[in-house]
Amino acid sequence: MISAFLFSTKTAASNTSSWYLALPLVLSAALCGMAPQIAYAQIDCSTADTDRVSCAEVGGASTGWSDWWQSFNSGAVADRAVQTVTVVLAHGGAGSADGIYLEVFSGNSTPNACHANNLVGLVGTSASRSIPDTNQVFTAFDFTFPATTELSPNTTYYIKLVDPTPDGVDQGTRFSEDKDTGDAGGAGNFCGEMAHAVYMQAAELPTVTVPLMPALVLLLLAGLLGLLGVRRLKL
Repeated sequence: MISAFLFSTKTAASNTSSWYLALPLVLSAALCGMAPQIAYAQIDCSTADTDRVSCAEVGGASTGWSDWWQSFNSGAVADRAVQTVTVVLAHGGAGSADGIYLEVFSGNSTPNACHANNLVGLVGTSASRSIPDTNQVFTAFDFTFPATTELSPNTTYYIKLVDPTPDGVDQGTRFSEDKDTGDAGGAGNFCGEMAHAVYMQAAELPTVTVPLMPALVLLLLAGLLGLLGVRRLKL
């Protein structure tokens, strides 16, 4: 179901670490005769960033955020993990949409079918977050991943947005261009590259803990080995 949304003016952001902080600009209704407005964060792909492996800015087509998904290439550097994925969303409901998170998959069982349900091989899950009421203005939101979500270099992966309690009303997202066909991504039962950004980080190898034997067990083992050694000498 396609939702109609207002198109917001893109705000360039140059901070490459905490990037895209929303700057509230409150206008006095008494002085200006206008309701308070907010400048919402957007994606800026023009600033160089060695940690970013995929980026697409907001285009002119919108749809509902249900079944949002996007493909990306992990880049040439080995031993890297997903750090942050930025997704452009708009929410106009009363209150926030809670428990939203992203999943990363390694494969697409039905290429060119343009549906998030075809993604297979779950390799990582982001922390969940709330999407506040943006007054239907499209806004860039960050989803963070643990450093253990390691990916193979030069490999295509897929991101999927999961909304545990979708209401299907006043919840939208943006394409980077007009809707099209193919295996790039999609949302709301339409195909097309979504507005997004994917950042990588150094992967953390899982810590392997070796249980320590109690001192008494080690002493018994040492005694047993000693007895075996004495018997060998007698033989």
